[in-house]
Amino acid sequence: MKVVLTLCFVVVSAMAAPESRFSCSECVKEMHHLGGHVHEVGDDMTAYLRAKLLPHTDDVEDCEENLSIYYPHMLQQIVQHYFVDGATHVCQTMGVCDAREYTCDECVVGLEWVEAYLEDPIMIAEMTIHLEQNGLLL
Repeated sequence: MKVVLTLCFVVVSAMAAPESRFSCSECVKEMHHLGGHVHEVGDDMTAYLRAKLLPHTDDVEDCEENLSIYYPHMLQQIVQHYFVDGATHVCQTMGVCDAREYTCDECVVGLEWVEAYLEDPIMIAEMTIHLEQNGLLL
């Protein structure tokens, strides 16, 4: 009898525990924050690309000029379209879709999902088309 009561208590306690999944509204909110963070470090990202790409190009001057002029706009377009305006879509593809504190592990899992999303060949094609249609790629 004590075992049954203990088991019932454990089951009821588990059912009463707060939801441990990242909710849709949290995910959307964090995609918006991620977009803000990317915009904050856009100059640093441009400098990083400049340091990594320029040593490997034949036309350093042209590459540096184009990178400095176009990359910040391209970054802004992609982040705004896919992670701010399209935040719900990103979260839908993640399988989540109202506010609670979330764990570091959940944050890491979410960013790993974003990384996979950005590296997906279909999304790379989508982003390329988006940039072409908005006059940022020739």
